[in-house]
Amino acid sequence: MHEFLVKFVRVYKKHPVMYTILVLFIAGITAFTIFIPLFIFMIVVGIYYLVYFFKTLAYYKTPDFLSVKEKLAKKIIEYNEFDNFMDETRDFIRSQQQLLTTGNVRNSTLTVYKNSQLDVYKYIIKYFFKNSKIDESTMQIIESILQKYNTINQTHDILTDEYNELMEYIQKHMYKGAYIFQSMTMKKLGSRKLPKFEKNYYMWYAFNYTSPTNRKSYSNSIILDEERLEDFAEFLNDLIAYRKSAKYQRQLMTPRLRESILVRDKYTCMFCGISKEKEAHLLLEIDHIMPVAKGGITIDSNLQSLCWKCNRTKGAKILEDAVPVSV
Repeated sequence: MHEFLVKFVRVYKKHPVMYTILVLFIAGITAFTIFIPLFIFMIVVGIYYLVYFFKTLAYYKTPDFLSVKEKLAKKIIEYNEFDNFMDETRDFIRSQQQLLTTGNVRNSTLTVYKNSQLDVYKYIIKYFFKNSKIDESTMQIIESILQKYNTINQTHDILTDEYNELMEYIQKHMYKGAYIFQSMTMKKLGSRKLPKFEKNYYMWYAFNYTSPTNRKSYSNSIILDEERLEDFAEFLNDLIAYRKSAKYQRQLMTPRLRESILVRDKYTCMFCGISKEKEAHLLLEIDHIMPVAKGGITIDSNLQSLCWKCNRTKGAKILEDAVPVSV
């Protein structure tokens, strides 16, 4: 190898131009052999995508695509309406909380702070409830808040399921080019992700403690979500003496009771007759036949299933003219 290189250098020195041209020629042939097929491949791929691009643009004008676009726009509008409903619901829950309690944050002593962690409900009543008063009106307020919790969660689940079903349909049935140019497709659909659902409507209380030197501070935040508010309602119910009376046994509007009423009514609105059998994503609510505001109580015989539309129409009225649906 060494001898070959020595000979090559000697010859190159004699004919440098000729050998330079030869080397460049060989390099050119090599490059041509490698890059021409690659260049042809890139042209083919480019043509492939170009064809799909123009076909996809044409697809965006078809009835199928426009129908999906319209449905998706409708779902986004419904979710935005739900967002507005959430604002109203937060205001309602806050107003109900204000009827029950004075404020929701207390700067406390170290003893109170520690005890609030051990006996949560007792200390909420002692330091936040107005005059520590617990009676039937208290339970009615708690139940109205629990009902709102339930309606919010049902509505959110229904809207999310419908949106996901539509997105699944889009992924399975749309023209192939719509997937290749997915970013453009979603832009054409006007699709956005559903707004983030924040559960910031829960009742909450906090016991704060700051050391005398202001060097340390602690906070015991108590969030009454669905499960905890139901536990709290049970705790409150146990404090009402007449609950144990033989004359009157009151029930809490718990998820179990709600479900038992829905099963009894076969998931059917007792006013208009629509059922989950006909509409899978039907929002059903449990209604007091005799409204609480007019002395109605939470017992099986005073409860019925209503679709959300009929329940909104009824409000605090009695559906005297309603003929119960036969189920």
